[in-house]
Amino acid sequence: MHESLTIVPVIAVRSSVKYRLLIFVNNTELLAIGVNGEAWRTERISWDNLKLTTMTYDTICGVFWDIQTESEQGFTVDLATGTHSGGATMPV
Repeated sequence: MHESLTIVPVIAVRSSVKYRLLIFVNNTELLAIGVNGEAWRTERISWDNLKLTTMTYDTICGVFWDIQTESEQGFTVDLATGTHSGGATMPV
């Protein structure tokens, strides 16, 4: 199978054996590619400077600089679904 990445620039890549995923990371979001193509894509997590810190069998965590609070904030992404907790609040 050939899959074109729709996330650029890729700044990090992680793999999940449990969920059979490759997780691609750019400065604002994550994209998971599974055996059948795109498994999930997070909503925008940060304005910029997203960095991964830890990964377990079920989650991937990181930090980003939140320009609204002018502080480093954290986030956690569920590897099964791509849903996340934490992350920057985007204006409506």
